[in-house]
Amino acid sequence: MKGFFENHLMQKPHRKVAHRRFAPVAYARLTDDLPMFQGPEVEKLLSSAFISPLAVFLASDLSARLTGEIFGIQSEKIFEYKMTTTEGLTKDRPWTVDQIADEMDIIMK
Repeated sequence: MKGFFENHLMQKPHRKVAHRRFAPVAYARLTDDLPMFQGPEVEKLLSSAFISPLAVFLASDLSARLTGEIFGIQSEKIFEYKMTTTEGLTKDRPWTVDQIADEMDIIMK
């Protein structure tokens, strides 16, 4: 989804369409068997009720100045996800799968 939205932002800036996204962490039937959702009070602490205010805010005119960001929410904490880029590694010809595997530590530095 991130790639879709980023591509759309680059190709359609003249349409003035805002892209406001969020990735909530919440207790639900889909997540209740994951290790991080185990323990006392987890259902209460990660209730989906925490998510509604952020969803309403992002859908409202109050967030008009925002576009392209991805927000996270987990209980009382709201944060922005950001993607960073490393220096990477450039080769003078196309990469092979084995070369990528061999150089991954350098690529990720």
